[in-house]
Parts: sequence; structure tokens; C-alpha cells
Amino acid sequence: MDGDLFLNWLSARRSGTLPDATRTAAALVSGVSDPRVARRYLRRLEDLGHIDLAWSKNTWQIRPRTLTHLPGSSAFALILGERSVGFEEHVDSEFALHVMRSPAMESNTFRDPAALLLEYDTEAELREMAEAIEATFVSCAAVSVARSLTPLRPGAISSGPNRLGSPIQMFTTSTGFTDIDFPRRDGLYRQLANGRFNYWIFEAGTWAVTSHDEGVCLINGMHRHDLLKFRPKDNDGEPVGTLYVDSGLPLPGPHRRALTLCSGLSALTGRTGVWTYRNVPFSVALQVAKSLHQQLQTT
Repeated sequence: MDGDLFLNWLSARRSGTLPDATRTAAALVSGVSDPRVARRYLRRLEDLGHIDLAWSKNTWQIRPRTLTHLPGSSAFALILGERSVGFEEHVDSEFALHVMRSPAMESNTFRDPAALLLEYDTEAELREMAEAIEATFVSCAAVSVARSLTPLRPGAISSGPNRLGSPIQMFTTSTGFTDIDFPRRDGLYRQLANGRFNYWIFEAGTWAVTSHDEGVCLINGMHRHDLLKFRPKDNDGEPVGTLYVDSGLPLPGPHRRALTLCSGLSALTGRTGVWTYRNVPFSVALQVAKSLHQQLQTT
């Protein structure tokens, strides 16, 4: 699917319901009938800084157009958010625009919108560019999101799963979620209710709500601390490099967003399932690791 076309559609609509957006995305890709695939694609667009998703309200909204520094560079800035039809061509006719497109894929897959990078010489010129393309200037979105990350904690105290409801499942790092008779030890649990899983952390006799991604990260942080590996490149100033995330560590949304905005490109994944984030400053990688209770490994 042409990600640029879909982002144009989202920009024209500006906001709407998640079912409407997932149906439209699936309709543009032949052979995709599972709405979960389309929902994962919407999460990618949120990680890329183009939309905001409100799952509790079942709605989405296009993000305002933003121009922000690309980490590790004093010459390129990333354009995020709203992208109307003809916008790319207009910017290309006025400024030095660099377009990075995701690799060619089969016709029945979701492809990201192109990453748009503006070349500039001075900070003053960059701010003038932002005004010219009707964008809000943000110093560095990736660093800003990373600085807002705090150490993960369980959520509000809860009564826990309904013992008379559907089967209760417990998570382990070796087997994932499996049915249990009754919660007897600390850990991450889930239970299906009204077609959706609810998640809890059980610790020292107390239940607290959590989400799938945060819960799994919390459990991993109790047992393993080597799931993030950073490989720096040779460059002046702060090290910038590649961050490898173990497949068993499902990053929460803000953590994915901080890392994705470092390059404007979605993470790569290979046969091993390791997620690869590019152009990541060491400070951003370190902040993500601390928030997830991981020790950042360097290679």
C-alpha cells in the first residue's frame, strides 16, 4: 500500500474513528482482512509522528505539521505530521528536500510514508523554512520524547482478575502466557473480558493494572537486563549509532516513538526478530534503557 496516499487521506480527514481508519487501510491492501494488521500499521504512523491514537476513545487525529532537528545532524530536519496532497512537490520546488522511502515491498503489504528531510545551513534559516511550510518548529522531537520517559511502574491498585470469569493466564519469559488455576505468585497476569485482554501485575499480595507492553517490560526488567544493545558509529560529539532491541522486549509507545523519531524511519526486523533502530544518540538509548530497567549494552 502507498503510505504517502494513506497519509494524504488521513490529513484530509484530520480525525475520525479507529474502525474507519483500519477499514480504509485494509481496503487499500489486497489480501488483508485481519484488522489487527491495519491497527499495527496505525501504531507505526503514530511512532513516526504523523498521527495520535486514542485507543480508549477509539479515535485518531492527525498531528500538526512539525519541523524538527534530526539527531546527530546540523544540516537536516525532519518534517512530521499533516501532509496534504501536493505538499511534497511544493516543498521540493522551494527548498532542498531529501526523500527517503521504505524498500519496495509486495503489493499486499503496508509501506510507510516517505521520510521528508529538509537541508538547511543555519538555525535562522530552519525557522524561516518552518514558517514557509506552515509548520511548528521543535528543537529535537526524539530527544524531547526521550527526556519525558520515566522508569516504568505498575499502574493503579486494582482488585485484579475476576475469579469467576474467563481463564486467567500468567506470563513467563520462557513460555509467554499460559492458563493457570489460581494466581499464587508475583508476576504478570491477563484475562479476557468483553473481547479485550486486561493486564495486571501481582506483587506482594497487591494487584495493579498495567498494559501488555509495559507489563512484559516490567517482568523482563526483574529477570534480564541485557535486552538492549547499542552500536555507536565513529563521529564527533555525542555517539550516534544503532540500537538493537531483543524481540522479547515489546517497547511501549513512547519508547518506540523516541527511537523512531531519531531517523524518521520505522524499525527494521530480520529473521531473528531483533528490532533495529537507526541514528540513535547514546543519550536517547540510555534514557530508554533506564526507563525499561535495562542496562544498555555496547557492542
